[in-house]
Amino acid sequence: MEIEHLKEQYETLVSDYQKAVVRLNANQERIEEAVQKIIDLTETVKERVEKQLRYDVEDLEKEEMQLEAELANGSSEGRTRSFPQLIIGSRIIEKTDEKDVQARRKVLFGDLARPSSVHILRNSSEDSTEGPPSNEALAEGWNVSPKEIECDKKTKLGNGAFGDVFKGKLRGKEVAIKKLSFQQFDQETLSEFTKEVGVMTKLRHPNVILFMGACTAPGNLAMITELMPRGSVYDLLQNKEAKISFQQRLSFAKDTVMGMNWLHCCNPPILHLDLKTHNLLIDENYIVKVADFGLSRVKSQNVAKGKAGSPVYMAPEMLLDLGYDEKADIYSFGIVLWELYTQEEPYKDKFKSFDDLVEAVTKKGKRPDVPDVCPPKLKTLIQQCWNPSPAIRPPFARILKENILDHLIIESHISERNEMGRRLWSENFLEQTTVPANKFLPAFYKTIGVQMTGDQEDIFIQCLKILIVKKDKSGGDSVSLEDFSKMLEWFGPLELGSGILQRIEAGLRFKGFFGEIETSDAEKLLNGKKKGTYLIRFSTRDPGCYAITVLTKLGALKHYRISHKAGQPYIVGTNEHSSLEALVKAHKKELYLKYPHVGSKYEAMFNDHDKHLEREGYGDPSR
Repeated sequence: MEIEHLKEQYETLVSDYQKAVVRLNANQERIEEAVQKIIDLTETVKERVEKQLRYDVEDLEKEEMQLEAELANGSSEGRTRSFPQLIIGSRIIEKTDEKDVQARRKVLFGDLARPSSVHILRNSSEDSTEGPPSNEALAEGWNVSPKEIECDKKTKLGNGAFGDVFKGKLRGKEVAIKKLSFQQFDQETLSEFTKEVGVMTKLRHPNVILFMGACTAPGNLAMITELMPRGSVYDLLQNKEAKISFQQRLSFAKDTVMGMNWLHCCNPPILHLDLKTHNLLIDENYIVKVADFGLSRVKSQNVAKGKAGSPVYMAPEMLLDLGYDEKADIYSFGIVLWELYTQEEPYKDKFKSFDDLVEAVTKKGKRPDVPDVCPPKLKTLIQQCWNPSPAIRPPFARILKENILDHLIIESHISERNEMGRRLWSENFLEQTTVPANKFLPAFYKTIGVQMTGDQEDIFIQCLKILIVKKDKSGGDSVSLEDFSKMLEWFGPLELGSGILQRIEAGLRFKGFFGEIETSDAEKLLNGKKKGTYLIRFSTRDPGCYAITVLTKLGALKHYRISHKAGQPYIVGTNEHSSLEALVKAHKKELYLKYPHVGSKYEAMFNDHDKHLEREGYGDPSR
């Protein structure tokens, strides 16, 4: 029995030992696996650190090259720049204290500062299974030989991304040539240049600069676009001699929205990231086109970070190094819109340093001051665009859909005194500033409730045509919002019935009336005429007002301003009159108005019309 008991104990011990060995082996395997993971992780971390160090070294080498180039050119900026800050043109990339960033994020965005709440974009340098074709593929077919480019380095047009822009010629065509500021590149810089080419080859829109080619030959890297002869919106706004009307500036804003909406509606969306008045160029017809995509990003699936753009136009999320999306461009547009209205530079002399700007914009919510006289609709749009929360900023597509700028353009042209005129244009031609005459005239008659005759000899129709119908570029008859608004101020207000038509006919029939002619032309017409000869014309400065030009008793030419607005009296000095006829009669002796000048185009029109009526047997043509 004792032997059997010992045998059982032995077998139990052996079994326990075997189990212990199995557990020991299993633990050893886990230990070995853990050790291997540590080794693998160490290698991965080492590779990542080495890779990051290589990137840092490359960045420093590029900075050193740029500093050397600037020092060689005598640039004071290059001598004073520090390595923690990289400036490319007007773009700033600056290291920021992480604790400060996190604090600002919390103040500005609260919970939105969490990564899960940020819109996801992909850096253009990362791999993508979707999105646009490769930059190399896009650039292919647009390559231009250096021998084909004639660059006039004496005619510098401005600064672009990574380089300067000069006037030049390509295959006999005047163009703008963007040459990189230095021509010794690593692969990353070359990729950035090719990326800009790739972005621009995709774009075809009337409000986006036309890309015409690129040169990728070493030492001659350049990009060629259409030439915009009137320069940038910034230059025009800063030119104090250039008088740009509020209506024209609103038109610039509408053009910008059209161009930017095209970029954002691309698939995938194209972000500009450096939208400012410097990058809004003007063609010969004062059409604005969005330019300079050196810092564009193509939206995809991962977060896009890193500062890009010009600081005063940069959205808070970009200043704080947060993820950003299309709404960053909306913020920039808010600053642009403010600049277009005020014709001033944003934050001029307000901040001593970049850090001061970041602190004010992101923590204190500082924005440029909007004047109290700013139209409420415009003020609301500006404030929505630069709202600290990206979600509140209206997309360009919504700005277009809601016709915010279209209504502002109409209201800036047509005064409140002509509310019916505003309604006519907004209900029929909201998104247009010029319309075919054969569409305008029926809408005009319908609005005032008068039956439009099909008779082309109708004097009312003839008066409207001679007053506001002009030839467009295609040779067709058209009516512009500007001319319509002037007519309303001279002969309005627009109201139900034929009252405005009768006032127009009476005004154009008035003896000595020459309408819309320049002051110099009026002087030429009266030069050499009898003393006391005079003519009446529209004021060239203020719609609604008139002027009398007269050859005085002493033989000198004098001009007298007649103040007037729709539905209001005609005023010379302090004297008010109900009509031009009453005004001339009252001041005939005082102003030496003896002989109304003859030969106006209106006089010829009425003579032909009256003769036609006589031939038709209507007798006295007077109404």
